[in-house]
Amino acid sequence: MKKYLYMLCVLLAATMSLTSCLKDDNEEVTLYNDAAITAFTLGALNQYADGKDSVIAKITGSNYKMHIKQTAAATASLPAGYHIFNTDSLPYGTRINSVLCTVTALNSGGIAVKNIDNDQFQWYSSSVGIDFANDSTTRVFRVFSTDGTYHRDYRVQLNVAKRASDNVGWYQVAQDTQLSGFSNMRMLTIDTVLVALGKKSSATEVLASNDYGKTWTKVATLDENAWSNAVSNTKKAFTMSGGQLYSTTNGTTWNAESSATVTGLKKLVGLSTKELYAITKDSVMNVSSDEGLTWMADDLSTSLKTDSVKQLLGLDDIAFASFPFIASDSTDYCLLTGNNKTNTVVWRKITRYGGTPKGGKWVNIPTESINNYKLPQTQHSSLVYINDAAIAYGTSATTAYKSVDQGITWRIDTSYALPEAMMAVTKDSHNNVLWAVTANGKVWKGVK
Repeated sequence: MKKYLYMLCVLLAATMSLTSCLKDDNEEVTLYNDAAITAFTLGALNQYADGKDSVIAKITGSNYKMHIKQTAAATASLPAGYHIFNTDSLPYGTRINSVLCTVTALNSGGIAVKNIDNDQFQWYSSSVGIDFANDSTTRVFRVFSTDGTYHRDYRVQLNVAKRASDNVGWYQVAQDTQLSGFSNMRMLTIDTVLVALGKKSSATEVLASNDYGKTWTKVATLDENAWSNAVSNTKKAFTMSGGQLYSTTNGTTWNAESSATVTGLKKLVGLSTKELYAITKDSVMNVSSDEGLTWMADDLSTSLKTDSVKQLLGLDDIAFASFPFIASDSTDYCLLTGNNKTNTVVWRKITRYGGTPKGGKWVNIPTESINNYKLPQTQHSSLVYINDAAIAYGTSATTAYKSVDQGITWRIDTSYALPEAMMAVTKDSHNNVLWAVTANGKVWKGVK
């Protein structure tokens, strides 16, 4: 009790001092009798291997949204009182015994944290880690009104995945210096061959592995943009280099398609079962049904204006995934993501190859302001379809974003989190196995 009274006196004294200083400048300060925590953000966290003290991943805490219950009434899922919690669990093995938090209070009210072993409070500091591990992952934060007449208590709970079996098991299979030093990279799988295309200086080096990532061989050198043009449907791969289309069916021999037409094309963006897609220099989606020999403008939804289409197709950091559309036979669902320097843009196309009607149209999945689960902007994007869901990665974090509604909403999925930041991620051609490469040439295999 004495500790509480002392803290309250300190808060009041600080307020009176501030008031005095402001009055000296003929200004007025308003004191408020209400209090609330309005924002709560987690800092960086470490993920550890089960039963080991070695850090296997750095977790960006701000990616895990903390929800604030601002009503004292009980709900169907929470008891009476004010609560702060994360619905998307932190990855299994995340240490929460010293968590840095950024907490914002209404009207800049004072914030304190209740001790673990007694009822006293200590002033909150954003530079002091909070131990959530020794008190059933729940701590009490108290916020004071600026006039010192009111306070409100919040129970803050950090949810951490409790089982490792739900997560992708990541195993480092090799580290090869040939895979390091690239500023950009893309990974492909062609049958049982892994292919990495990395940009280094003004060229793209192409490396292949026939033994599941253990050893790598440099098989080609292409122009500096070839890595970003590389696309695959697991049976064949294409890229553009020096105004020429190249293809491979084994990952090691890349053949120039001399009869193919690439005039006017800016970038290859995807390959489905039977169609090759590219964006032109005028930001028009083109499609080829004969492996690049001829191209034509692809169908787009008529609801979009020409200017909007050009903006939505002026993309960098493009990622693509194609998978069978289970609602119809002989049909592909194509998903395309990219960054148009303002937002992440998501396109989809459902293409039917048999029956009536054939074909399909590209439709932009709008980024609605009310959608709290948008795919964030990222660099060096990778997109895979695995276990009936689309998983998006970027090299800025170990975070995985999962979409189970074909690209409409994207939620953090801790079970697919990477062990460390990767340059590129792809999926095995035959099994639900992930492959990834880091900037320093580590090769990881992920099994779920």
